[in-house]
Amino acid sequence: MPIRQHQNWLLAALSLSLINIPAGDAAYNFSVVNKAPITTPGGSRYANEIGGDEYSSFAMSEAADVVVSVLGFYDPKPVTQISLIIEEDDIVHAGNEGCAYYSNGSNNIHVSGRYLGDYEGADVRKEFSGMIHHCMTLVWLWNGDGQAPAGLLTGIASFVRAYAGLTPAAGSKTTTTTRFGDGERWDQGHEVTANFLIYCEALRHRFVPELNGKLKYGYADGLFHDLTGKTVEELWKDYKTEFGNRLISNTVTNYNNNEISY
Repeated sequence: MPIRQHQNWLLAALSLSLINIPAGDAAYNFSVVNKAPITTPGGSRYANEIGGDEYSSFAMSEAADVVVSVLGFYDPKPVTQISLIIEEDDIVHAGNEGCAYYSNGSNNIHVSGRYLGDYEGADVRKEFSGMIHHCMTLVWLWNGDGQAPAGLLTGIASFVRAYAGLTPAAGSKTTTTTRFGDGERWDQGHEVTANFLIYCEALRHRFVPELNGKLKYGYADGLFHDLTGKTVEELWKDYKTEFGNRLISNTVTNYNNNEISY
């Protein structure tokens, strides 16, 4: 198969492999707190272009259904209460500025109003929805008892965002790359890892939801071998061979995943 056809083939495989996973009958309790005044650029766009708290509640509900349908098929994580907080300024955590983050334990999602106000893409509502889908995934995602690389977790979140058709557009700061084959490490995170996971999904039906189920009990690189018959290093090298002979590194770094941001 010509290389230029592989991306469409992989996305089709992703769609087919996840289409009939049931979301279940869970009831969710969402709350929205808007701290961005209407007089600020972010507060104004949040109210007028995104749709304010009403749209936020809708986006959270929609994201919950998508996330649970993708991840919840295997031993779902019990989550019912989630809070969305629209902050006025940039979000700073772990010493870095970001546009959104999820705090593990509290199930709070924080979105920067300043980022919304400064967003230069064509559709700020779509970007907002994508951020909600990404962070909502982290709410439901098992984290390997704190042992899974943060890049794997953000990669799964970006995988779900892509599944929902909300891949970051030009002007977004919530993306690193959109090209298959990019990246230095399989656990680099976000779109780099999401594209690698789409490749794994094409090799193994329902790879990502099965992986999430295993993450409930812990993490080891051997989970990739358990599911595909190949080590994660072998899969990464195969993936790089298929989609671009860019730098490959076997370095795997574990990060603090109690709080994860863009």
